[in-house]
This record gives sequence, structure tokens and C-alpha cells, in this order.
Amino acid sequence: MSQQSLYRKYRPNTFDTVVGQKHITRTLKNAVTTGSFAHAYLFVGPRGTGKTTTARILAAALVCDNTAAGEPDGSCEQCLQVIEGRHPDVIELDAASQTGVDNVREEIINNMHLVTVHGKSKVYIIDEVHMLSKGAFNALLKTLEEPPPNVIFILCTTDPQKVLSTVRSRCQEFEFRPISVDDITERLTYIAGAENIEAEPQALELIARHADGGMRDAITLFQSMRDYAQGAIRVVDVEERMGGVSSEELTQIMFVLARRDTPACFVWVAQQVEHGADLVEVTRALLDYARDAYVVSVLGAEAGGINRSVDETQKLAEIAAQFSGPAAFERLLDLLFDLSDKLRWSTEPRILIELTLARACNSQGETSFEALLERIERLEKGTGTTATPAPAAAATSRGDDGRTPPSTQKAAVETTPTQAAAHNSTAQAPAEVAASEAHKPQTVAALSSDEATLNRQWRAILEQIQSIDPPSQAVFSIARLQLKGDSQVLAVVFAAGDSYRYKLASKPEAKKVVEQAVATVFGRELPVQIELAAQSVDVAAQAQAAPAPAPAAAPTPAPAPSYEAPAYEPVPDQSPEPALDSSPAPASPAAAASDEAAAVPQGAPEIPVMQEPTPQREAYADAPLSLDALKSELNAVVKDSYSA
Repeated sequence: MSQQSLYRKYRPNTFDTVVGQKHITRTLKNAVTTGSFAHAYLFVGPRGTGKTTTARILAAALVCDNTAAGEPDGSCEQCLQVIEGRHPDVIELDAASQTGVDNVREEIINNMHLVTVHGKSKVYIIDEVHMLSKGAFNALLKTLEEPPPNVIFILCTTDPQKVLSTVRSRCQEFEFRPISVDDITERLTYIAGAENIEAEPQALELIARHADGGMRDAITLFQSMRDYAQGAIRVVDVEERMGGVSSEELTQIMFVLARRDTPACFVWVAQQVEHGADLVEVTRALLDYARDAYVVSVLGAEAGGINRSVDETQKLAEIAAQFSGPAAFERLLDLLFDLSDKLRWSTEPRILIELTLARACNSQGETSFEALLERIERLEKGTGTTATPAPAAAATSRGDDGRTPPSTQKAAVETTPTQAAAHNSTAQAPAEVAASEAHKPQTVAALSSDEATLNRQWRAILEQIQSIDPPSQAVFSIARLQLKGDSQVLAVVFAAGDSYRYKLASKPEAKKVVEQAVATVFGRELPVQIELAAQSVDVAAQAQAAPAPAPAAAPTPAPAPSYEAPAYEPVPDQSPEPALDSSPAPASPAAAASDEAAAVPQGAPEIPVMQEPTPQREAYADAPLSLDALKSELNAVVKDSYSA
């Protein structure tokens, strides 16, 4: 004889004993008391939250002869038959196994008009109703909308989205919520006392946490732990059985992540692997723990929002104080979410966890995009400061080929730590700041009219414009930079035909962007002018001083080149077919010139005589032709070649 499961043995028989669903049980009790219950109910919610149990209690209350305050007495014959599942007026259907139209017609439609056997009402409980086919739902619609007066439908489902909206609109819907950890722990404590099982409170709380809000899952796990421990249920037993990680170990790794200790992360993962922990379960537990720490960092330890004990909440508050702020938790949660998704398909979970924790400990990870660009620029320029070096000064330290000499590179690398330390210092005295400002290079003095230097400076200005206002960079990208003599005025000159971009660049906001970029590059503000090449003073002066160019002479047409067609003479007596000869024919020069002048257009390029075998020449070799015919064919070939 098999032993009855604990979750069936301790299934509630009254509304008051249902755990964690008071918002539903109160409504149903009042409906039974006043007699204003609906003809159809829809219970939705996760597994193990009490949907079917509540449906049976409601059915017992509707057929019970001795209801008190909406509760069935639980001792009469009607209630006992409902509890044991043998009441003739309470019909339970499993929609997972009876999904077709015929099942609905035979079990419900054909029998619901029959009178009740014992009870006052006939109750149909359809479990997992979302498994019914669309035809079965449609067959049930009319019956569900207008059932007989004494018939009540109770539909239960874990997936309400699959239930037709026409069915849901005809039912009074109740949503069962996941049961809290405290309520599950309290119920497990009651069951442990009733079964004379010794269990640590922390162990019961850990079991309740693993149940994910389902009372049936919690009781089943509790029964499994009773058989596993063979005595008192301890926390270590639950951790070994579940393959998870304890709260102390979660607290340890969170402190490691807070101080960004990458080697300690690898040691922690190695300990979990050595203890035989399920790394997927470890990741899930760490994700939940990090989420609770994030909530505490935002709302505070007293604001709620987490389902932890008082001691664990205090530890989470200490962890939140070690992190730099909510942004650090947001980045950690993003990494753990990605890890959880990748672990489903990975065959090397340890490597993924180690890599994720190492990234979480990366001190550069929380910096903004602008800071990352600044760091990249610092590495490329070989300096520890964030200020952009003057292009002219950088050009003086390079060779003729644009490369930095090795000695200069070594000096830049050696001075980087000192400059970085000076940049990171936040307590400089005013005198030191003034001294550092005095030693900055005077980039204005390096301005010159050298075209190569101006080109490098203009490229640096365009980079600054790109970082300040990207659309403006497209406007100024085709302009050129000029230095107005000794006046230290920079002119941004556009081509004479580019008046559209000139008008865009002349707007105050666009000019302000250029002035800001120039000030960043040269370290000081310089006057900037936007000019059009036709309106530029320097260009106009150069145009007045330069003499007018002489008109170009008309091109003289080239005389037609003389072309002498090759002569083809037949081979004497050996063959009647003509033989090809590449030597020029002894024809009259005047006749050849006149023929070619008529055949070749004026200005045609000189076409060399074909020496290699061609299809045309092979055709000539196939049939004997006269000299005039050969010349006509050659002239046609010349015309076709010239036109092509």
C-alpha cells in the first residue's frame, strides 16, 4: 500500500486554510454566504498556488448542507464525498486528456440538464482548460453563457492566453498569485510539527525559496528532504540536495565583486565546482541575490520590495554600501542575464561564469562612452592627459615621413605615468595649477601659412567638430583652412561654386561650433571667418595681379595617316588559291593615298597592319579574290575598327 503524499494529506478543506490567496477566498466566501455566486469562474495562476483546491472547496460549499459563514463544515456526507472525489454532482474533467468536441458534448452538454443526485447544485470543474480545442470551446460557448440554474462551471488554467476571449468574457476571473516565502515557510513549519520532523528554520526557508511561489512544489521538496536527511533537515542537507549555493557564499561573492577582486572570483567558482554545485542553479541564485541588492540600493532596506529575512536584508544593505551605486548593479545584472541565457546552450558553463565575473570586476567597465573614447585617445597619442595636443607641436616631433622618432616615443611613454598622476590628482593647490598652466605649449605661436601644417590642423579641427556636432562636420569637410598673414585670423574658405554649404556654415550656430573646435585644438580662442572663394580678399587680389590667360589656340586637325594595304599575290603554279603575303604591295603611292583618303575619315588614328592570323585573313585564304576586292574588304575592316 503506497503512502499518501504530504501535499495531498495537507490539502486545505476550507477557505481559511488556503495559504496566500486571501483576496480570492474572501470574495468566494461572501458570494456563498449571500448566494450571489456566478455561473462560471475562471481560476488562473502558476502551478501549485491552489486553483484546483479552491475549486473543490467552492464546490463543497455549494453542495454542503451545513455551510457556516460561507465555509463548508467538512464533516457532512456531502463534503466528505467532494474531498474524496466521488460526489456525483461534482464532475472533474481533465481537459488535457479530453480535448475534443465529442468529450464536451458527452460529458457536459448531454448531462448538465439532468437533475442533481444529492446536492443543491451541479458543479463542473475543468482543469487545464486551455488544452481544449477551438471546436470544443465553441461548442461550450452557448452552454457556458446560459447554463441551467443549478449548474456552475469552474475553469482552471495555468495559461490564460490560450483561452478564447469569448470564453473569458463569460467567466468571473480570479488570478492566483505566487505564494510568498514567509507563507510557505510557515506552512512547512506546521507540517514539520504535525509529522514530528525536526528541521532548521533556515532550511525550511531555503526550501520555500526554491519552490518559486508554489506550495505543492515546496511540500514535495520538503518530503524529499525528509527522506534524504534521515533525521533533522539542515541547511547543508538542502544545499547538497539542491546543488545550489548558500546565502553566505552569495554574500561572499557579492563582496568580492564590490571590491573588484578578479582572482578571488576564480577561487570562488573553483570552490563551487569542487563542491559539486549546479552552476546553472548557482547563476540563478546569484542573479536573484544581485537583484535584491539592487532593490535595497535604490529603495533602502526598510522600503521592502524583496522577499528575504531580516538578517539577509541587513547583509544586502551592507553589500549595497560597498558598490558605487545603482549603475554598478545594473551592469552586473545585465552580465548575469546574458550568462543565464548562454548557459542553456553551453557545454562549458564554468568558463562562461568565470568570464562573466571577470568582466564584472573590470574597473573600466562602468565608464561612459565619452570616457572610453578619451582613454583610447590617450593611448593613441601616448600621453596621460585628456587635453588634445597641438597638431603643430606634434608635427615638430615627427620625421619627414610623418612617423614619430623612436626617441620621442620613448620619452612620451616614460612621461605618461607622471602626467597621469598629475591628471588624477584632485587636490592641487592654486599655485601648482597656475604653474602647470604656465608650462602649457603656446600653440598660437606655432601657426604658420605652411600648407602641410594647415592641413594637419584642419583635420584636427574637423575631428573636434565631429565630436561636438556631427552634422556640422559634413558641412565643413570639403572646405579648406587659410591663415590671414600676421593677423592670426583663420579663414574657412569654400569653393566658388559651393554657395549652399557656405550659407550653412555662415550661420551663427555653425560658426560657433567651428570657433569652439579651434579653441580646443589651439588652446585659445582665435577669430574665425567663413568665406567664399569668389568673395575672398586674398583670392580677389591674386586674380587682379595675375595677367589674363591667353585664349587657347584652336586645335589643328591632324592629317589622315597614310595607310598601305598589304598585297596578296597568288602562289605561282603550285596552287590555285591565293597566298597571304605580309610585305607591302608595289603599288603606286599616289593611287594608294587617294584610295585611303577616301576610305579613312579625317583624324582617324593610325591602324597597324595585321601581322597575326585573323578570321578575316583566313577567310581571304579560302577563296581567290582580286586585288581590288581585297582592298575594298580591307577598307571596310578599317572603317569598322575606327567606328568601334
